[in-house]
Amino acid sequence: MKDFVFVEKYRKIVNEAKLKGCENILCGDTLYYTLWPLNDNKLNLVQFLRNCSSIIKSTFFTRNEFVLNGKEPRTLFLFSSSYCREDLKKNFMKAANLVPNRLDMLSGGKRKFLGFGFIKYLFYVLSWNRTLKKQIPDLYLRFLIIYVIYVAFIDYKVYEKISKQHNLSITNLVSNCDTHAVDSFFTQKFNSENLLTVTLQHGAVCSTFNRWALEGIKSKYFICNNQFTIDEAKNTSFDKIIISAGNLSYIGIPQYSIPKFFKNKNIGIILDGEIMRENNYFVLKFFKKFFNNSDCGLFYKFHPTSKIETYKDYLPNNSKIFGKEINILDFAKKIDLAIVCNSTVLFELLQSYIPVFIIDTEKSKDFGIFKNTKYFRFSNEKELIEYLKLVETEEFLPMLKKMRNYFCTDGDTKENYMKIFKKIGILD
Repeated sequence: MKDFVFVEKYRKIVNEAKLKGCENILCGDTLYYTLWPLNDNKLNLVQFLRNCSSIIKSTFFTRNEFVLNGKEPRTLFLFSSSYCREDLKKNFMKAANLVPNRLDMLSGGKRKFLGFGFIKYLFYVLSWNRTLKKQIPDLYLRFLIIYVIYVAFIDYKVYEKISKQHNLSITNLVSNCDTHAVDSFFTQKFNSENLLTVTLQHGAVCSTFNRWALEGIKSKYFICNNQFTIDEAKNTSFDKIIISAGNLSYIGIPQYSIPKFFKNKNIGIILDGEIMRENNYFVLKFFKKFFNNSDCGLFYKFHPTSKIETYKDYLPNNSKIFGKEINILDFAKKIDLAIVCNSTVLFELLQSYIPVFIIDTEKSKDFGIFKNTKYFRFSNEKELIEYLKLVETEEFLPMLKKMRNYFCTDGDTKENYMKIFKKIGILD
């Protein structure tokens, strides 16, 4: 795929460059999530100036909060500045709170002044620019890459400063997703000191459109959601230890009972993130037509990063629209079944025994997350209607249970994580 060729090109260039202060780091491997959406799209002057400004700001200010828990913290739980979503932080903290002796490093706090101790690192920016200039002549792209690496570099320097101030002896790292820039940088630093590294599952990872999200993992242990992820990892060059524990969002939530299916005939349509907006347009067009021929209620749930107004012409007048103001567990209470295309919200909905059908678009059929999945797929109105009829029969529940067992991990999710944390040495 073109986008992966683009990522690989610059990942290799940066990995082979010797960036001052990053001698033990494959800096190109921190760039997956930065490069993937670009796909040769041209950056502009405004973005360049914003990146330059952010480099300067991160030298003097941090929005990371450090919280000491317990008497002798041994584990750093890192929710880094690579993220901007509070719902992800909330789920990550469910896992962190299972470990009493820890240091939390959490992005998204109030901006704090760091003093002038890091000003010397601005000279690293000039050095990195000289090193990368020949291989990356595009000034705007070069400074985007420098900015991403610099933020990770400074965040690690801030962590070192805090650790030294409190005389901490941190031997374990748990990150939210170590293919993100800051998490990858930290993980590589910890690995270079032979310390324990663990990463959790954030969103979609598969062997098709974003296989790099698996192959780029640096942590010794990857605690994932389900057997589906384990099977997808087997189809890549992933070579770490992978263990299934369940979806983070279900930590502390009791097991669900089986509901009465389709009692209100409310269908929830789960849209993809903006990087897969082509799927969204296909799905919206499909269900605008379907709505005119059906007595079902339609409830749309947009990805937290989507701007709903850009899709307004594709939405039926009587449908109910939800965005980031509602989480997926609360949305699930409003619907009887769900339709997804490329969204791993499927995992969470199945955990709640919400039936989920997978709609195929031209793109997802050949290159989607669920490309290798056979459960409840459809590509036209006739196939969907057949599934809706099936929901009300005795044959449906055994089929749903089989699907649920594949996409969800058995047992209490909290207990699953605690057992794994004990087994690998995060918990005593």
